[in-house]
Amino acid sequence: MKKQELFIFIVVNLGICTARLALPDWKCYITTRDTIQYWPFKKDYKVDDVVESVCMEGYKMNGFKLSQCYSYGWDPPLPTCEEDNSESASNGIRDGIQHNSFCPHPPKIRNSEKITIKENYVNGDTVEIKCFPNFKLQGTNIIHCENGIWASPPKCILERDVCRYPPTVAHANTVRKSSLFPRHYRAEYNCHANYVLQGNPTVRCENGAWEDPPVCIDKLLPCGLPPSINYGDVIQTLKTKYDSGSVLEYKCPSFYILEGNQKIKCWNGVWSDPPVCLEPCTATEKDMRENNIQLQWTSAQKIYSLHNDIIEFKCIPQYMISDPKLLRVTCNRGVLNYPKCFKQGTDQDKEREKTDLDDKKLDLLLQDWIPRIVEETCDAPPEVPNGKLKTKQQASYDSGFSVEFECNANFVISGTKYVKCEKGQWSDPPQCTQGCRVSIGDLDKNNVVLYFSDDLKSVHMEGSEVRLRCKPGFRRSFHASLTAECNNGKMRYERCFSKPTCRLNQDMLDMNNMELDPVHGNEIYYEEGENVKFRCKEGFSSKEITGRCSNRVLSYPICEELRSE
Repeated sequence: MKKQELFIFIVVNLGICTARLALPDWKCYITTRDTIQYWPFKKDYKVDDVVESVCMEGYKMNGFKLSQCYSYGWDPPLPTCEEDNSESASNGIRDGIQHNSFCPHPPKIRNSEKITIKENYVNGDTVEIKCFPNFKLQGTNIIHCENGIWASPPKCILERDVCRYPPTVAHANTVRKSSLFPRHYRAEYNCHANYVLQGNPTVRCENGAWEDPPVCIDKLLPCGLPPSINYGDVIQTLKTKYDSGSVLEYKCPSFYILEGNQKIKCWNGVWSDPPVCLEPCTATEKDMRENNIQLQWTSAQKIYSLHNDIIEFKCIPQYMISDPKLLRVTCNRGVLNYPKCFKQGTDQDKEREKTDLDDKKLDLLLQDWIPRIVEETCDAPPEVPNGKLKTKQQASYDSGFSVEFECNANFVISGTKYVKCEKGQWSDPPQCTQGCRVSIGDLDKNNVVLYFSDDLKSVHMEGSEVRLRCKPGFRRSFHASLTAECNNGKMRYERCFSKPTCRLNQDMLDMNNMELDPVHGNEIYYEEGENVKFRCKEGFSSKEITGRCSNRVLSYPICEELRSE
């Protein structure tokens, strides 16, 4: 069979340009054999020509006697003749079939159902063609035998919205009932042993393409018992083993303040940092009696004072204190540094009130050679960049005193916000790191919404994540958990897509001596029709530095090595 190239004649007639399209000149050919004769025998045959095959004497035909020339070749295929000494062997004589009365067997239409074959077909016979599922008929479904040939056979072509095999997922199995799948068909994935599925286990065929499949990842390590905290406990029933991703919540007793994250998460065998329960203070009658003090406000006779609360005392009658400010005491994690009042008119009322020798040192003052007890105090607290002292500033601070820091706007505190003076030294101060805020514009640009609306109002600390979900009509390129992460003071968002996607391939970047343009950040997935910018590595160049996502495949330009002239 030979196919002539398609060509166009342009005819100019009276200034009017017309075009005539020449149809392909399809031809069929016969290879001569010693065992078979063809009638009529010609150098070549045109479409719709019919040839009769006759075996030589002593040979038996394997196939059909009549064959018709189509654009794709002979149908039925030309027969073969095999040596046969039985009575059924050919006598080498034509039957004298009238070709305008008989037709060859009907053509086999690709991707169509089998038809019941008769021994002979004559003028006027018809055959109905039915296409396989997911194929549609192009042409008429009834073909006729006319003047010894089959007229205008149709074609069965694949429907556009049909999908072929679902995409392969590493370490997973999927059911493949056939090689073609209709629109809306769902294929299901199951991960192999020791792998867990991230994303939707089913993908759907839409408009001839599959949704993006899930991924199967190594099972993450479980966690043991959660960390215990002083005075606090886990709300849920404790277990000896927790799967990665498990979340537990802590609570503190009444009057205790929870500082830190109330919830902790297990990730790959490690629990996140638990919170702290800050203890309240109790002003006991015994302690007040020993220090000659009582509560300032009789209406405030409460058993507990919360951490950082200020408790006001007063001296009992006939007792006094050198500085009334000392009667205001801050509760610091269960500790109250009680002031002491002395009886009026005694030498002791001129001495310093605090006498706890564990936090003081004896300093012999030369003035009048009077031995005096002097506290080991702290100077001003350390400075915290991008932060400030929340507690009122003092010239000096007694041992055991705590101060509180807070961060400037758009900065978040890292570490405990309380710094304590102990034996003349301050404990390590916190850090104020650049925080991140969620932007509604960035959410819209990435086709996502917040999982918890309150996250829009918060300032998020470095490294923390905010949960997201796709907008209606959009989906993730793979169905792992969707988050935005605070990185160097900016939120980095993951995207959702409405079209098929392409995945960036690091091997292709290395092979073509290029890297992703920083304008894309660390984005791995790109939407159908989206352009992707690259840049050549040092020592390489390219005229074209843009790729494009098309039919789930990302194109890559090539950077060539610079040559010195």
